[in-house]
Amino acid sequence: MFLIPIGTDTKFRKFPIITLCLVIVMTLIFAVTYNKSKNIEKKMFIIEKQISKIIYMDLFKKDPTFIALSSNEQREIFKENFVLAFDGKYQFADDQNQKKNQELYADYIELKNEDFVSKYAFDPKHPSIITAITSAFLHGGILHLLCNMWFLFLFGAFVEDFFGKIYYSIFFLLATIGSAYMHGMMSSVPVIGASGA
Repeated sequence: MFLIPIGTDTKFRKFPIITLCLVIVMTLIFAVTYNKSKNIEKKMFIIEKQISKIIYMDLFKKDPTFIALSSNEQREIFKENFVLAFDGKYQFADDQNQKKNQELYADYIELKNEDFVSKYAFDPKHPSIITAITSAFLHGGILHLLCNMWFLFLFGAFVEDFFGKIYYSIFFLLATIGSAYMHGMMSSVPVIGASGA
């Protein structure tokens, strides 16, 4: 069973201004970036599907027995080659597909560079303290944002009241950085959100 806190009867000594500012800033960043990021994400997904289609066709062209393999074997071979294609290391059977893959990949990288979330998410493959901090201010969807802001306000207000504004701000930054790097030790997938803070 999952419990959702709805409030508290504890009185704060001081108004949790830092926590409220964090909630407002994170919500504003979400409001400004969400639609553009989702549109870019859709376009990137379409490009990934197009590259996948080219690779499958190329694998059939290179080896007609590919179709006789089990779906799991096909999937494993495809995954390996998909990664190679994205790194520009896959050698296509014909120059036309090679050129098409390069064009699609260039479009994909251009979209990724335009995407605010991709730029500022914490990527364990390329860790930096800046993205460890900026990733906490980004959220992947409305439910992600609402849950994070709800818990941040309920629990952050207590921590801010206990530590004071300056120590709370330092604690928030250290917790944000620490949680991003901790995530990086367990996964290679980029991360966003204030859950760790």
